[in-house]
Amino acid sequence: MRPFKSIRARLVLAAALTLGLARIAEAAIIRTWISTASLSVAGFGHDVALSPANDAVYVAGQRQGQFYVGKYSVADGSVMVEYSTTTGYALGVGVGALGQVGVIGGILLSSWTYVVAADTTTMTSSYTVTRSSLAYAISILDPAQLKPIAGWPVYTTGYYDLDSVSTTNFRASAAFDATGNLFVGFNASSTTAVIRKYSGSGAQIGADVTISSSPYIYFEQLAVDTTTIPSKIYSIVEAPRQIQINAYNNDLSAFAGPLFKPWSGTDVGRRQSITVGANRVITGGQKYDNVTNPINPYYTWAQQIDRNLATNSSQMSYQFATAVGGNSSFGLAQRPPGCGAYYSVGDSTGVWVGLFDGALNYTNVRYYDVATALRGNAIVAAASREVYVTGRTKAGFLFVSRFDDNSCGYSAPPPPQPCTVTPSAFPNPFKLGRDSVKIQYDLLPGVVNAAVPPDVTLSIYGPDGALVKTMTNLPRARFNTVWWDGRNNQSALVRAGNYDATLKISVNPQPGPVCRSLIRMGAR
Repeated sequence: MRPFKSIRARLVLAAALTLGLARIAEAAIIRTWISTASLSVAGFGHDVALSPANDAVYVAGQRQGQFYVGKYSVADGSVMVEYSTTTGYALGVGVGALGQVGVIGGILLSSWTYVVAADTTTMTSSYTVTRSSLAYAISILDPAQLKPIAGWPVYTTGYYDLDSVSTTNFRASAAFDATGNLFVGFNASSTTAVIRKYSGSGAQIGADVTISSSPYIYFEQLAVDTTTIPSKIYSIVEAPRQIQINAYNNDLSAFAGPLFKPWSGTDVGRRQSITVGANRVITGGQKYDNVTNPINPYYTWAQQIDRNLATNSSQMSYQFATAVGGNSSFGLAQRPPGCGAYYSVGDSTGVWVGLFDGALNYTNVRYYDVATALRGNAIVAAASREVYVTGRTKAGFLFVSRFDDNSCGYSAPPPPQPCTVTPSAFPNPFKLGRDSVKIQYDLLPGVVNAAVPPDVTLSIYGPDGALVKTMTNLPRARFNTVWWDGRNNQSALVRAGNYDATLKISVNPQPGPVCRSLIRMGAR
């Protein structure tokens, strides 16, 4: 499907100039596409996540009233595959370093009637209860077909405010660590939020972490620092008149925090977000203060802190989110160190995508989509200079958009990376009947430390493209060596020529992502 940008972009710019927003023409945030396929069915997007290879963006949300996950091409927004199931909402989605897709959402078995399960694994012996409870479905999906893999989904009970269905403030979060474990966060009751860890096979690991506050608490988001093994986990919740940030080890024991950020005066918090990157954690969100400014009381804020939650790298920055009001939403993603962060805000006036600078001051460099009249959730996930936003149009349709950032020294996005460092062969070329080829390959830490080890296979193809040799069950350590003696599967010497060997890493549980690397060898 072709990018939806040329005519639409002119309309947006014309509308912006009409509104006196000529600065958009100079903005560093430029919309590359809005997926026309996502605009065809009623629904909304709640969360977005990127594949490790940056070739697909996954969207969690609702379509035609059903729990929905979609996989979209980063090139043009075309639909690659979609998955929907029973009535409900997919609320959080995460993609692991090995390509796993984790999702959490609320399942509604009938209109405004929710379920508590006596057996929270199989949903047997279930019974309906009051409107304030629902069943959370938690799953790992096959990234190719977006269907639950063996052992998933699992179910648990939770809580939400009924009004949150219409205002899209109901949140849950899912993210993987570097070794393939899934972490989820959600509201377990009106006064407790829960963070939980699962293995790749669907078994809960350890006990829940519970964060409590009275008379209410709202779980907002969790983020996993995958730059370390074992990974660290961060969470942000909203409690009465303050934000609470916590940091956990991989076993969910606390290693820092809680860090509290109280609201002052008449401030009221709204949607909040957290993201973790190199040597820093960035938090942000919205607040409402109609006493200080009754005409435009909506603010965005951001704060940069270190990963031990001890030192503020920059002060809290409150600035107006101009022209944003009503039941708005907020998303946050990191830019490279020194470049600040992306934010997105959506409400009845449209969607804003913009920047906090390196000191986390709100900047005027932003994109305001008024022609499409988007609103609702506006959540970003960034990869290099790409920014992805999802939500709902004013007409009530799901939307997914990509924006590109041409500021702060960005270069083009890096090419997709395989699961392994490029393998090598020596000697190359080699002498048939005399030499054996030494083939070396390295597996990345996320593959080596996966909960379920990968399958490693080497397939060698002759000059005519025919398969001549297959080696299976190869070593899967960090650094590996295998030998080929120049013989085919029938133990006969191959003929002279060029041979292509494909190293294939199949990441379990199956079906999982398959990564390939090519070696060219000469036989003489």
